[in-house]
Amino acid sequence: MPSIGVGHASEAVAQAGRPDASHIEHAQAVRLAVPGPVRALTESPDGAQALIVAMLISKDPAVQQQQLALVPNAPGIQGVMLLLQGMDPMLRLPVLQRAFPALRRSTVPQRKALAKLVPALIHADARVDVFEFCMAKLLETLLNDQLSAAVPHGTVSLESEVEDIALLFTVAAQIGAQDQQAARTAYDVGMSLVLASRSPPYAPVSDWQKRLSEALPRLEELHPLAKKTVIEGLVRTVANDEMLMDEEAELLRTVCALLHCPLPPILPVIAGDSAPADG
Repeated sequence: MPSIGVGHASEAVAQAGRPDASHIEHAQAVRLAVPGPVRALTESPDGAQALIVAMLISKDPAVQQQQLALVPNAPGIQGVMLLLQGMDPMLRLPVLQRAFPALRRSTVPQRKALAKLVPALIHADARVDVFEFCMAKLLETLLNDQLSAAVPHGTVSLESEVEDIALLFTVAAQIGAQDQQAARTAYDVGMSLVLASRSPPYAPVSDWQKRLSEALPRLEELHPLAKKTVIEGLVRTVANDEMLMDEEAELLRTVCALLHCPLPPILPVIAGDSAPADG
């Protein structure tokens, strides 16, 4: 679990919504941290789809067997799974996003098949974790052609989306905290920036996947400045304990992508990012 220095978090908050050289440098570091064979797979539609499927295969033998039974060319997928072994979990969503251009070149039948297969793989163990939720939301926008075709911003104010914003911050606080008191503190730190005295009190949620899935499209309609404020507040929430869990990083990356906002350079530079740019 990487640590986040107070200065690093404050700097990221100040830069939220303003892409600059630090964003470019961080993106380059992440690209170089992805193993060369994995980067190569992101360049073709077949390779990109294989990566997505492989990332969703469970390590639990019973669940894995059930999932592989659903997958065409299971031996090939198992080969890709071997390539992913040892890759930093922080790289999973960057790899997915790197594969987007190749996925867009997939045929319509390929897209439909992937759109049907992904939920089946995710629900094979009757639970949806943060990574699976994030991957599903990003793929949903891609496979529905929303990511490139939709108008990226709306005109809705923060005050019009209080409940959805509170839900987003509650989820971010819950997944990154050791207990409810810590979650409440993290929630308050972020929400005090976004809605100040208008902030609803922290209230834990259990069915967060369903509720957040419904809320995110409404948050896409926020005004660009409102979105910038939301991302600033989220950074404050996830950085409150100066530790960054994989799940927090994945949620932050996904929210930035869905809201069409630059990802703040709060995510740590991943070990191995000095590897040569092969592939």
